[in-house]
Amino acid sequence: MITPGETTPDGHDGELTVDQSAGRAGVTVRNVRAYAARGLLPPPRMVGRTGYYGREHVARLLLVREMLAEGY
Repeated sequence: MITPGETTPDGHDGELTVDQSAGRAGVTVRNVRAYAARGLLPPPRMVGRTGYYGREHVARLLLVREMLAEGY
């Protein structure tokens, strides 16, 4: 999912922007923000106004997508 070479501007490994994490999970940015507002995702690590999402965020997004596909 997240390659070891990916870093944020301040050097944190394996973190993605909302665009990147949404793309990895196959959902829209709008849905990522809606899931976060509903408490389905933990808040991202903030650097200024940019949120960085890790592996656990992408895994949770995949779980939410799978559950929605099954009717939950």
